[in-house]
Amino acid sequence: MDAKREGLSLGRVALVVYASLLVFTIVLMVLSIPAGLYTVYSTNISNTSLSSASTINNLGLFVGIYTVSVPVATSFGSLFTVLTAVYAALLAFAGFQHRNALSAIRSALAQGSSELFDNSLLASIIALGALTLGIGLLEIIQASAGIKTGSISGDPLLLFLSITLAPLREELGFRVALVGFLALVLGFRHSAKTALNALWRPSAILTGEPGDLPNKVGLSIMVGISSILFGAAHYFSGAGWDVGKVSEATAAGVVLGYLYVRYGFHSAVLLHWGVNYFGSAFAFFGQGAWGIPWDSNFGNPLSVLVEVDLFILIGVTSFFLVGYKILKRLARAIGAIESDGGGGLNPQGPGAQVQGDQPRRGRELRRGRLRPHGERRQDTELPRAPERRL
Repeated sequence: MDAKREGLSLGRVALVVYASLLVFTIVLMVLSIPAGLYTVYSTNISNTSLSSASTINNLGLFVGIYTVSVPVATSFGSLFTVLTAVYAALLAFAGFQHRNALSAIRSALAQGSSELFDNSLLASIIALGALTLGIGLLEIIQASAGIKTGSISGDPLLLFLSITLAPLREELGFRVALVGFLALVLGFRHSAKTALNALWRPSAILTGEPGDLPNKVGLSIMVGISSILFGAAHYFSGAGWDVGKVSEATAAGVVLGYLYVRYGFHSAVLLHWGVNYFGSAFAFFGQGAWGIPWDSNFGNPLSVLVEVDLFILIGVTSFFLVGYKILKRLARAIGAIESDGGGGLNPQGPGAQVQGDQPRRGRELRRGRLRPHGERRQDTELPRAPERRL
């Protein structure tokens, strides 16, 4: 009993530490917004004559692998300000949507880490940490095999603007235009309102009924297709990425697609924004404010802090938390399939069958209660807690 209490106590301490790291990451994300604005408007990070007043005549938007040029008449600074306002609004929306982030953290401390996934901002940050570490490990493995990832280069101000624009542009072009369009079409089978909701959050078309299977399969296939195209687009973009970037971007596309389907467009954008902007804002700030090159590995203390947070603090813990949740869900699904298929253990003897008792016995096995047929409880079974559905 003492050992069990000690284990629970250690688990609670670990959860408190992890929740504190999530809050710390949110604070850093919020601080990165004024840091970016200061960099663009109050410093000169450009290697050329570019500045916040430089004009932009057109924007390239994606529709899958195709690029559509949209004529605009604005400046670098104006575009950056609009983008920053959009991301700040999405950050606030995610933090307070449904169950707010602090409420989810309090529930997690009392009931377990699964409660953290009830808030889309926390889910996006957890995914950000796991994805950052996962891609880092993948890059190390590929480098050891001689597969190059490449890197982007160019004028720092133009790079910063492109990195900031990419989350909105690419999520609209790869997730909404492909996965969202399919969800929109399928949603019209229910109603126009459902279809529009599905464009924002494709899981709106999933009702939890057995008839959902074709929709789930269709969305899963489209997430896979959009992820492959997303990976290929990075390689063929001419931005400097090598073939190793294909696998990294494809893996990221799967995670982005899941967040889009499960939580909504804002969640996928925030994860993408976290990888692109949050991972770079303090680096460009360091170049503008202190003259430290943005691509310096250890010269900028703020960049080092973000890297340590994403790779080690949030990265390691989120990587194992997500892995544990996936394995637990797979084990539960396999157990349910075996039980529903009548392949469960029979206490009356190896291979023996008791007609008409398989469904009840399956539920009892999943709850850890194994009773012979003659000793079944006569009272009403408590209903199982509903599973989260994608």
